[in-house]
Amino acid sequence: MDKIKTFFQGEFSKKTLIYRLLPLTIGGFSVFLIIARVLFPYDPIYPYSWTTSMISRLGIPHQNPIGWFFFSAAFIWLGVFLLPLVPYIYKRFSQIHEKGAKIIVIFMVAPWISNILIGAIPNFLPIIFRFIHAFNALIAFQGISLLAFLSLILMLYHQKQGANVYSKKLMLTYTIILIYGIVCSLLVIVFMEQNTDGYYMYIPNTPFYASSPFWEWQGFISLLCLIITLCFIVPEDFQ
Repeated sequence: MDKIKTFFQGEFSKKTLIYRLLPLTIGGFSVFLIIARVLFPYDPIYPYSWTTSMISRLGIPHQNPIGWFFFSAAFIWLGVFLLPLVPYIYKRFSQIHEKGAKIIVIFMVAPWISNILIGAIPNFLPIIFRFIHAFNALIAFQGISLLAFLSLILMLYHQKQGANVYSKKLMLTYTIILIYGIVCSLLVIVFMEQNTDGYYMYIPNTPFYASSPFWEWQGFISLLCLIITLCFIVPEDFQ
């Protein structure tokens, strides 16, 4: 019990983070999501494809009667196992700028909890559930984007102060992924079409590059890559 408590207080090494926590978090999430996809019933009129179907379609109970449970498990798993990152990152960034680190913590806690709520509150038919899902998805997407952006600003500030603890290649990679993720998020909104039920409206002849799901999947993967890259960039200790 003490080990679990210590773990969720962020008291672990970077080695544990990279070789244990991240593989466990992303691996478990991916397995649950893949199971949800495999269990999705074939629909000849609207087959599931990542270029035409939003991620959340995997979690709609009346469309994925068995698989939705694994979709929910995936996001609960993701949110819970990302929680230890909050104190871990805070303890390191607070050495650079205390107030900045506290702001970053806010934008870490909010999306992690939103991910848990995405899984904990299924996307049932009554429209209130779709509003709840959309709100949590928005917080998760935008929260991680803001977290990544503020973290980049803080690290650049640290570099300006003379710190030489960051990999230039990783910083460049992180910046490119961040920009691409933001572009994808904007294109999701630009190409979004909804029917009267509030779900994404599938139009068969829509080019894949003008499809919201195409950009949502890429944006979501970009956000996960940002989290992973940030963990690699932040050193064991700034002292």
